[in-house]
Amino acid sequence: MKKILHIVLFLLLFFPSASPAWWPVFRGNSRHNGKSDYEGPSNPKIKWVFEGAGIYNLHSPLIGKDGTIFVQKGTGDYMRGNDAIYALKPDGNVKWKYSRPELLFSPPALSPDGTLYAVATKAAVTQGEKNDSYLLAIDAATGKLKREMHMSEHFTETWMSHIAADSSGRVYVRGGDVLSAYMPDGERLWSYRTLMGADYGYAEHSSGPTLSPDEKTIYFLKRVGGGLLALDAATGKIKWTKDTKFYTDYSSPVVAPDGALYVPDMVTKTLYALSPSGEVKWKAVLDGKHNNSFPIVGADGTLYYTTEEVRQEDGGTVFALDEKNGNIKWKYKIKKGYIASPPTVDKNGLIYLGSGDGYLHCLTPDGNLKWKIKVGLDTPDLDQIYMSEPVLTGKTIYIVSGPLAKWGRLVAIGQE
Repeated sequence: MKKILHIVLFLLLFFPSASPAWWPVFRGNSRHNGKSDYEGPSNPKIKWVFEGAGIYNLHSPLIGKDGTIFVQKGTGDYMRGNDAIYALKPDGNVKWKYSRPELLFSPPALSPDGTLYAVATKAAVTQGEKNDSYLLAIDAATGKLKREMHMSEHFTETWMSHIAADSSGRVYVRGGDVLSAYMPDGERLWSYRTLMGADYGYAEHSSGPTLSPDEKTIYFLKRVGGGLLALDAATGKIKWTKDTKFYTDYSSPVVAPDGALYVPDMVTKTLYALSPSGEVKWKAVLDGKHNNSFPIVGADGTLYYTTEEVRQEDGGTVFALDEKNGNIKWKYKIKKGYIASPPTVDKNGLIYLGSGDGYLHCLTPDGNLKWKIKVGLDTPDLDQIYMSEPVLTGKTIYIVSGPLAKWGRLVAIGQE
């Protein structure tokens, strides 16, 4: 009996019970595939709303292993007010707030060792000027700054995530014109310098890094310079390049469990499927705008992908595609509002996404509407959910809503 008790105590100490949540980065993991290990509510209702001093519309909340929720202050006007990060308790009360009025934050990310990372740029800036970008390491438990590392003399966009962390706590970060790898203690392992964007006069728009399933390869999409790069995660050396000019407003490469990559191109209205070595497996030309399109990988061999209509009044479409060949299995039309909320798939295969008219939708794996709930404001704005994805923990969903160029709010949706 004592032996069994000792084994139980050992397991509790070294293999603690499942945490209430873990959504450490935009799209849920460093492969950016939008998969959740949790299930959402079957009969949803709004539990609480947090407004603070205004929540940034162009980002998604993060969830720590202890259930702490991290959100960023700001507006969809990316040059104004993005100067603070909140840590909230699961009931919506503030745990701490980290504020730097002289900086503009990009969406943060969590590492396994309990560090919250954020790329930040000096606030008093107009695009076209040279401006220093920094990587901040913040203690996620206390909100205290651990260290601050200079990355680049150039501006970093605040409307996309630039960070990926591996299971060891190593982080890969794009700041200004530099992609760098850092050890958990802040040591910089390597840097890769990108080209300047001739059309912009400052560091080119590039997506955040994406990790391969074995964490040995970094995929990096150069939005202005054109092309997809695969770099060795240990050394930063280029493994291969794909010169196709994939062009998107927000999307990073998405990696499936088998290592396949999915990359959209808004110019040709095409979703590409690539092998881990960069060869094109298939491509699907799909109706609609692909500006804010993120593929997500379901458990049954299905990809889910969204496009927008030209006019935001006309909504957009959710496509279910066969991951083997890109053939359309089904499509679901959302009739109103921007479709710029990256979808999330729960452990039961249900698909969640927001629409610009302020609704959160839940679809079944065969493309039927299970439920929808209004989480936005009673206003005519059709951009109320833009780049915020539904984030699941237990049977609670968190999403940011609010008119794009104004202050947003964090909404928690739970079981009725």
